[in-house]
Amino acid sequence: MDVSSLTFVLTRILAFALNPVSLFIAGLLLSLLLMLSRHWAGKGRVLLGFVLLNYIVFAIFPVGVWAVNKLEDRFSTVRDYPGSVAGILVLAGSVNTVMTRERDQVAVGGNIERLTEFMRLARAHPEAKLVYVGGQGRLFDRKPSEAEVAERFLRETGLDTTKVWFEDRSRNTEEGALMSYRQLQPGDQPWVLITSARHMPRAVGLFRKAGWTVLAHPTDYLTLPGEPQTWAPTWPGGLGFANEALYEWAGLAFSWLRGKIDEPFPGPFPAGDAVAQVSN
Repeated sequence: MDVSSLTFVLTRILAFALNPVSLFIAGLLLSLLLMLSRHWAGKGRVLLGFVLLNYIVFAIFPVGVWAVNKLEDRFSTVRDYPGSVAGILVLAGSVNTVMTRERDQVAVGGNIERLTEFMRLARAHPEAKLVYVGGQGRLFDRKPSEAEVAERFLRETGLDTTKVWFEDRSRNTEEGALMSYRQLQPGDQPWVLITSARHMPRAVGLFRKAGWTVLAHPTDYLTLPGEPQTWAPTWPGGLGFANEALYEWAGLAFSWLRGKIDEPFPGPFPAGDAVAQVSN
């Protein structure tokens, strides 16, 4: 197994193991097992209290919402681009490949705005090259690829997919940036990059490192712009925001420590740059 494959497997295992839901369930089970033991009952109660305290902090209070909002507000929302663009890139992550295969009907996920914005911009910029980036990010049950399902979705909803180049071998954003750059050799021309707003800082960093000049086009927001975020206590709350935040912030740290992005929190280009974008 080469280094890239080993890294891919490791990141997928860590993403599952460090999922707040997984950690919460594991903590509950371990604390209950400890409390069943005569010698470890006290430590079990302490662990249970620690687990419940963390649940209150991350599921009841808006810690996850705040952390996701910081990611989503890093780049401003863009409606359109007044000048010409060399091309439009959209990242995978909007379709359910297994459900599509088993039900023979395209199944989409919560990130479908990536594809709908891709279609809208494709029609607004007929001169731009169109690229879909993403093969399959699953460890198992890898057929069909996300590119295959996305091609079917775009075709069935009216886009001429013969004009779209589908990169269908990459397993993550890092590989997608490198593989598509090697194939297309875009030079320093600006390309629109479409992905989820919370994923945009990491995606921009990886694409810049690969050699791309990208214009961030964030989509499918989870939080409202700016601060403060409105909050009211609810029960049982939710760990979804905490999971999204942990996944992206950990991904940024991991990419930076490995030298795959040039700065720990990639942002818009400096003011005055030819392709500058202004942060919220």
